[in-house]
Amino acid sequence: MNVVDEISSGNRLRALIALRDELARRLPDAPSRELPVIARRLQSLLEEIEKLSVSSEKSFVDVMRERRDERRAAAYAAFHGENTQEGEMTLGSNQDSLLP
Repeated sequence: MNVVDEISSGNRLRALIALRDELARRLPDAPSRELPVIARRLQSLLEEIEKLSVSSEKSFVDVMRERRDERRAAAYAAFHGENTQEGEMTLGSNQDSLLP
């Protein structure tokens, strides 16, 4: 997609990346008087892209929280005898059924 299409898509991150790529393509052929302006704009685009990329990714804490919640749910299910095979003994099963 070209820059106009990316901007029209409504996805801010994709639009910024397209603008970054366009500026990077123009940089080698730009007149020397325009280099500082293009370089500053390119730097600000890179900062914006990084901020958006980081905010859209899960943090380490979020990943650890999800794993903990999954372990807790699995432990709860095992303790209360949920999701077990028929006839399988679990911690939450009736112990009296083992007596002769």
